[in-house]
Amino acid sequence: IPKDNVATALTVLSLLSVEITSAKANRWIALTKVAGRQELFKQDCHIMLDVGHNPQAARYLAGELVKKNYPRVHAVIGMLVDKDIKNTLAPMIPVVDHWYIGDLKVPRGATTRKISEAFSKSCSVNSFDNITQAFKIALKNANDTDLVLVFGSFLTVAEIRPLLVLAQT
Repeated sequence: IPKDNVATALTVLSLLSVEITSAKANRWIALTKVAGRQELFKQDCHIMLDVGHNPQAARYLAGELVKKNYPRVHAVIGMLVDKDIKNTLAPMIPVVDHWYIGDLKVPRGATTRKISEAFSKSCSVNSFDNITQAFKIALKNANDTDLVLVFGSFLTVAEIRPLLVLAQT
């Protein structure tokens, strides 16, 4: 969880006169997990799900990926057309090696063509009819030390997460 979010939550608790000890706060922070927010899975490669879908979340995610230093990052992306696609993808472009764009099958879903407009000619971009196809090809192309990142929308993550959870059982 980003430190800014933790600081905000602790400030709110303080303003509400909720008494908490440092030990209790640290335990809450350690136990706090958000499904789909930098959620990691391991199959034949590393897989991360992230529901980030705005420029602020993408900047944070890009910074975290730089720290992890994966050899290659394969990004599976699907976004809604009314989001700031160009500025959301901009901080991710330097940290992603290969892009796999899929259509979201909802009325607000951005087409692969629309998302592709955010990339320069030098980016490795592949387009697919849906997120699941994009994900399967990304997995096929990834080495065991690579990361396959699925992000861009709650709907994007929601399409892939059940496949990963099922594979773990």
